[in-house]
Amino acid sequence: MNKTFSALKGLLWKLYTFSVNIVDLKILDFEKFKYLVLGCLNVGFSCIIYFVAYHFIVKKSNVDIADLLTISPHIFALMLSFSITFFTGFFMNYYLVFPGKEAQNRMIPKILKYFLANIGSILINYILLKVFVESLGWYPTPSQILSTIAVTVYSFIAQQKFTFAAHRQSVSKIEHKKCG
Repeated sequence: MNKTFSALKGLLWKLYTFSVNIVDLKILDFEKFKYLVLGCLNVGFSCIIYFVAYHFIVKKSNVDIADLLTISPHIFALMLSFSITFFTGFFMNYYLVFPGKEAQNRMIPKILKYFLANIGSILINYILLKVFVESLGWYPTPSQILSTIAVTVYSFIAQQKFTFAAHRQSVSKIEHKKCG
């Protein structure tokens, strides 16, 4: 598994250096580049799950849960999409975007912090979907794509400053010692 992640990091580095040679990416360091590329992959995966869930699983119909709760189809599709891409996003961030030594980067505390940061993402996404679909009458899939843009900005800041913050500081100290 470690060789796979090393190979993926190498591929991302080659893609980054190739991109830097084509476009001036001064504001986009390698960490942000990895977050952007892998985040786009995860978002694309999320959009596919959302589309399939909305159109083919619930077939644009409300979901009734034991006659106690009714969930609108676009919110159910969001819940299903999130329940899958939460884990793919975490593992990509944990191993590829903000990697570190296993002793310093214990998985359970990180996944709990990641979950807390994602609660904000879900709330933002939920509110925007309610506004776009139910108040403005927009189509659900484009509404989800637009809300994803807003959520992405929040998510990067939350992951960088909260979920993986202590780890990033320890890694930069180690890298500084190696350079100095």
